[in-house]
Amino acid sequence: MQSDRCRLETVNRISIKSAFKFGYTLAMILAIASIIAIAVLYLVLNQMGIFDSVFPVIDDLFKTHISFRTILVPMSAVVLLEVISTTVLFVFGAVVYNFTAAIVDRIQVRVRKEVAL
Repeated sequence: MQSDRCRLETVNRISIKSAFKFGYTLAMILAIASIIAIAVLYLVLNQMGIFDSVFPVIDDLFKTHISFRTILVPMSAVVLLEVISTTVLFVFGAVVYNFTAAIVDRIQVRVRKEVAL
């Protein structure tokens, strides 16, 4: 029977380029999922007839007709801002980590090695 062995690893710095690539990739995946979710939600609500009862009220209030395009275009702009802000936050987090790691010399992370039986 083997015991759980832990070793101490040090993480001196995080590459800014790696943080950028990871943040951008994650943000793009979330952006695509968000756009698909918005489109599916609109199509399901449209099939249920929700918009048929709501559109006359909205047409009277705002003097405009809401369609798939009028919902998807502003949401795409919001998703684009989300991609930019998420990527910037990942890079900022890496810079803050590198600065903190430089001040305290290094940050130690405990890693447990999995042993296959």
